[in-house]
Amino acid sequence: MAVSKVGTLLVVIIALAGISLPSNCVVAAKECRVKLDALISQCAKFIQIPGPPVEPSELCCEVIQDADMPCLCTMITKEIEKFLSVKKIAYIANSCKRPFKSGAKCGSKQVISDFLISLDH
Repeated sequence: MAVSKVGTLLVVIIALAGISLPSNCVVAAKECRVKLDALISQCAKFIQIPGPPVEPSELCCEVIQDADMPCLCTMITKEIEKFLSVKKIAYIANSCKRPFKSGAKCGSKQVISDFLISLDH
């Protein structure tokens, strides 16, 4: 089963933006096999809004390889999407050779082939 990286990145952006996470999100992040400190220090700059997608660092990819992305994607809310780019998360996941499966949902987006589409019409 493909491991998604998005949820982890979501927690990173929230932490960097100074948004406090409810304790249940922190617990969920731990259950999703997140190395939060590593994720924050290694991947945050690659998923923040604004700016174009940028190739992630090798260290970020190492963190992504350990993350359970489908699990983390379930934690991405509309509020979180104000601070991080789900499209950038998908880009980084693909760049780190951990692409999302077609049909996977992350936040308000769904993966169709190599593209993300909004689930909100």
